[in-house]
Amino acid sequence: MLTSEVLEILVGGMFLLDYLTIKQVAFWVFVLIGSVLDICYYAWVAVDPLWDVISTSLAMAVASLFFGLMSLLAPRSKIVASRKQRDIYPIFSNLIQGDFR
Repeated sequence: MLTSEVLEILVGGMFLLDYLTIKQVAFWVFVLIGSVLDICYYAWVAVDPLWDVISTSLAMAVASLFFGLMSLLAPRSKIVASRKQRDIYPIFSNLIQGDFR
């Protein structure tokens, strides 16, 4: 059962994984999951839902999704590359963003 203590541990665990991860995409996914769990905590645990905190956490989750995660995934998309460059994309799949100089 999902009690407040379990939810607190899950939220803390997700944000702890943020600090331990090296890959940027995984970092933003963990931030997003942690934010969703945080919103659930504030919505269900309090006697009255803390709407100010929920709206702030929701804004942070949306910012994490669009400005964090999407800014990393968009340049990796094959749509961005020209037809001549698409065949070399698999060669660079193992590089972390910022490693290629």
